[in-house]
Amino acid sequence: MNKFEFLQKKSFLIVLLLCLLLVFITAASFKYSKPKTINNNNKPQQEYVRELTDDDSTEQDNNSIRQENDTNSSEEIQNKKEVDSDDTSDKKQDISELKTINTDDNDNDLSPYDKAEQLLEEEKYESAVYEYQQIANNSSDSYEAADCYQKIATTYGYMKRYGTALSFAQKAYNNAPSNEREFLLAKLYFKTGSVEKAYEHVNNIFKRDFSIDK
Repeated sequence: MNKFEFLQKKSFLIVLLLCLLLVFITAASFKYSKPKTINNNNKPQQEYVRELTDDDSTEQDNNSIRQENDTNSSEEIQNKKEVDSDDTSDKKQDISELKTINTDDNDNDLSPYDKAEQLLEEEKYESAVYEYQQIANNSSDSYEAADCYQKIATTYGYMKRYGTALSFAQKAYNNAPSNEREFLLAKLYFKTGSVEKAYEHVNNIFKRDFSIDK
């Protein structure tokens, strides 16, 4: 073996040793760095899981708070409706009582004749007849009595009780004759079937002058 070959083998061995050393160092470095990589990768995952858990807990708390607020709001609205309903009922009752009081006061302020007129407008015919009858019975004025009898006759006419209406129309005419009352007589005679008497009263109206209605 010459010197050149020896140097060549020596160089080869040196290179081989360097390669082995490099491989060893690389393996050792990978061995010690691998757990750190795993730990570094797990740490963000753990933090992410923890954040998700915290978010879920926060969301549940928020839902609970919202449900509680909704329940409280519903109860407040219901209570307010009940209070408003009670207030409305009380107001309606007060108004109704006030109207009743005012009606009673107005009825007390009315004269007997005005009361009878009001009953007639309200189509309370029987009550109106009673009031007119009381006025006529207690009146010393023949014209006032005649007016009440005429009202009674007209009221019975509304009720289609023409026979009774005719008798009161005759009373009205006897107390204070007038064309209006005689025409009422003619109309009621016609309604009861006494056509000749009806024409007789109509002729009397045509023959009479205007002084009777002054």
